[in-house]
Amino acid sequence: MPGFDMSRVLELKRRMVSETNIPEIVNYFLDEFATNSDFMEAQETVEWDRLPDVLKNAIYELMQRILGPKRYVIGISSFEVPGWNLLHGSLTIDNKHGLFLWAPDLNTGIVNLSIETEAGNNHTARFTLAWPEDKAKRWVN
Repeated sequence: MPGFDMSRVLELKRRMVSETNIPEIVNYFLDEFATNSDFMEAQETVEWDRLPDVLKNAIYELMQRILGPKRYVIGISSFEVPGWNLLHGSLTIDNKHGLFLWAPDLNTGIVNLSIETEAGNNHTARFTLAWPEDKAKRWVN
Protein backbone atom coordinates (compact mmCIF):
# COMPACT_ATOMS: atom_id res chain seq x y z
CA MET A 1 0.00 0.00 0.00
CA PRO A 2 1.58 3.33 -1.01
CA GLY A 3 2.45 5.61 1.88
CA PHE A 4 2.05 2.98 4.60
CA ASP A 5 5.04 1.30 6.21
CA MET A 6 4.26 -2.42 6.72
CA SER A 7 6.69 -2.50 9.64
CA ARG A 8 3.91 -0.73 11.59
CA VAL A 9 1.67 -3.78 11.15
CA LEU A 10 4.43 -6.07 12.43
CA GLU A 11 5.07 -3.73 15.34
CA LEU A 12 1.37 -3.63 16.22
CA LYS A 13 1.18 -7.42 16.19
CA ARG A 14 4.35 -7.69 18.29
CA ARG A 15 2.79 -5.34 20.83
CA MET A 16 -0.50 -7.23 20.79
CA VAL A 17 1.33 -10.37 21.89
CA SER A 18 4.01 -9.02 24.22
CA GLU A 19 3.24 -5.50 25.47
CA THR A 20 2.41 -5.49 29.18
CA ASN A 21 0.83 -2.01 29.12
CA ILE A 22 -2.22 -2.92 27.06
CA PRO A 23 -3.60 0.65 26.73
CA GLU A 24 -0.35 1.51 24.95
CA ILE A 25 -1.35 -0.93 22.20
CA VAL A 26 -4.59 0.97 21.70
CA ASN A 27 -2.72 4.28 21.64
CA TYR A 28 -0.25 2.90 19.08
CA PHE A 29 -3.11 1.76 16.84
CA LEU A 30 -4.90 5.11 17.12
CA ASP A 31 -1.71 7.09 16.46
CA GLU A 32 -0.22 4.98 13.67
CA PHE A 33 -3.25 3.49 11.91
CA ALA A 34 -6.50 5.32 12.64
CA THR A 35 -5.01 8.67 11.62
CA ASN A 36 -3.34 7.35 8.45
CA SER A 37 -5.37 8.12 5.31
CA ASP A 38 -3.68 5.36 3.25
CA PHE A 39 -4.67 2.80 5.88
CA MET A 40 -8.21 4.11 6.14
CA GLU A 41 -8.71 4.09 2.36
CA ALA A 42 -7.35 0.53 1.95
CA GLN A 43 -9.61 -1.09 4.52
CA GLU A 44 -12.79 -2.96 3.66
CA THR A 45 -15.91 -3.43 5.75
CA VAL A 46 -16.37 -6.87 7.32
CA GLU A 47 -19.95 -7.72 8.20
CA TRP A 48 -20.51 -8.98 11.75
CA ASP A 49 -21.77 -12.33 10.49
CA ARG A 50 -18.46 -12.86 8.61
CA LEU A 51 -16.36 -12.46 11.76
CA PRO A 52 -15.24 -15.74 13.34
CA ASP A 53 -17.61 -16.98 16.06
CA VAL A 54 -14.69 -17.36 18.47
CA LEU A 55 -13.93 -13.64 18.08
CA LYS A 56 -17.56 -12.58 18.56
CA ASN A 57 -17.87 -14.82 21.63
CA ALA A 58 -14.66 -13.41 23.11
CA ILE A 59 -15.93 -9.84 22.64
CA TYR A 60 -19.29 -10.69 24.27
CA GLU A 61 -17.63 -12.48 27.18
CA LEU A 62 -15.16 -9.66 27.84
CA MET A 63 -17.94 -7.07 27.73
CA GLN A 64 -20.05 -9.10 30.18
CA ARG A 65 -17.08 -9.35 32.54
CA ILE A 66 -16.50 -5.59 32.33
CA LEU A 67 -20.11 -4.40 32.37
CA GLY A 68 -22.05 -7.29 33.84
CA PRO A 69 -24.31 -9.91 32.28
CA LYS A 70 -27.24 -7.58 31.58
CA ARG A 71 -25.37 -5.43 29.03
CA TYR A 72 -25.72 -5.84 25.30
CA VAL A 73 -23.56 -5.00 22.33
CA ILE A 74 -25.72 -2.63 20.31
CA GLY A 75 -23.36 -1.62 17.54
CA ILE A 76 -20.21 -2.94 15.93
CA SER A 77 -18.39 -1.82 12.81
CA SER A 78 -15.49 -3.97 11.67
CA PHE A 79 -12.85 -3.56 8.99
CA GLU A 80 -9.80 -5.25 7.53
CA VAL A 81 -7.08 -4.57 5.00
CA PRO A 82 -6.97 -7.70 2.82
CA GLY A 83 -3.83 -9.77 3.30
CA TRP A 84 -2.77 -8.21 6.60
CA ASN A 85 -4.42 -10.67 9.01
CA LEU A 86 -5.65 -7.71 11.04
CA LEU A 87 -9.27 -6.88 11.84
CA HIS A 88 -10.33 -3.84 13.81
CA GLY A 89 -13.58 -2.27 14.69
CA SER A 90 -15.57 0.08 16.85
CA LEU A 91 -18.00 -0.98 19.57
CA THR A 92 -20.99 0.85 21.03
CA ILE A 93 -22.31 -0.80 24.16
CA ASP A 94 -25.02 0.89 26.18
CA ASN A 95 -23.84 4.29 24.85
CA LYS A 96 -20.23 3.49 25.79
CA HIS A 97 -17.67 3.46 23.02
CA GLY A 98 -14.69 1.25 22.40
CA LEU A 99 -12.67 -0.62 19.86
CA PHE A 100 -11.28 -4.06 19.17
CA LEU A 101 -8.24 -5.40 17.36
CA TRP A 102 -7.92 -9.01 16.20
CA ALA A 103 -4.92 -10.74 14.60
CA PRO A 104 -6.26 -14.11 13.39
CA ASP A 105 -2.78 -15.40 12.54
CA LEU A 106 -1.83 -14.91 16.21
CA ASN A 107 -5.25 -15.80 17.74
CA THR A 108 -4.85 -12.63 19.78
CA GLY A 109 -7.05 -9.59 20.23
CA ILE A 110 -7.49 -6.42 22.25
CA VAL A 111 -10.78 -4.91 23.46
CA ASN A 112 -10.89 -1.37 24.81
CA LEU A 113 -14.04 0.19 26.29
CA SER A 114 -14.21 3.82 27.47
CA ILE A 115 -16.29 4.05 30.63
CA GLU A 116 -16.01 6.00 33.86
CA THR A 117 -14.31 4.04 36.62
CA GLU A 118 -12.75 4.98 39.94
CA ALA A 119 -9.26 4.23 38.61
CA GLY A 120 -9.64 5.97 35.24
CA ASN A 121 -11.82 6.00 32.19
CA ASN A 122 -10.93 2.86 30.20
CA HIS A 123 -11.24 -0.89 30.50
CA THR A 124 -8.80 -2.73 28.29
CA ALA A 125 -8.28 -6.47 27.94
CA ARG A 126 -6.09 -8.73 25.85
CA PHE A 127 -7.44 -12.11 24.87
CA THR A 128 -5.76 -15.08 23.26
CA LEU A 129 -7.83 -17.91 21.89
CA ALA A 130 -6.30 -21.33 22.38
CA TRP A 131 -7.74 -24.61 21.17
CA PRO A 132 -8.06 -27.45 23.67
CA GLU A 133 -5.57 -30.15 22.69
CA ASP A 134 -8.21 -32.58 21.43
CA LYS A 135 -9.81 -29.91 19.25
CA ALA A 136 -6.41 -28.78 17.95
CA LYS A 137 -5.77 -32.32 16.72
CA ARG A 138 -9.07 -32.31 14.84
CA TRP A 139 -8.29 -28.83 13.50
CA VAL A 140 -4.98 -29.98 11.98
CA ASN A 141 -6.60 -33.02 10.39
